[in-house]
Amino acid sequence: MAQGDNSNISQDMAKVEEQQRLKYLEFVQPDVETVEGTVKSVVRPVYDKYHDVPVELLKFVDTKLDESVTRLEKGYKVASVVVPTAAYCSDKYNQTVVGGAEKGYKVAAYLPLVPTEKIAKVFSEQRTEMEPLVSES
Repeated sequence: MAQGDNSNISQDMAKVEEQQRLKYLEFVQPDVETVEGTVKSVVRPVYDKYHDVPVELLKFVDTKLDESVTRLEKGYKVASVVVPTAAYCSDKYNQTVVGGAEKGYKVAAYLPLVPTEKIAKVFSEQRTEMEPLVSES
């Protein structure tokens, strides 16, 4: 009889554990369904648009995208070298024009100044935006 009591207790404990799991699922399920619905609403249009596209075409596009990213990274490296040099030369030009105007050279009054502050602002904003798209491994 002791075995019968033990099996009943085991079954009762299993039922209690199952009820606790179900209560947890009832609590979590609406959040999961909300996330699932959001993901489906975002992914479904992309899937519908591209599921008929041949894999080879997708591979071709991916290759071209990788090449473009590589070119952008190289361009960024070149710009990081050229921009400081151009800034230095522009500053020297501006100093020469201002100095010429102060000395009374009439031609200097007609020469435009390079807006170095604006250019520096543009490139400093781009530097924060230009993060690598792919990590280098």
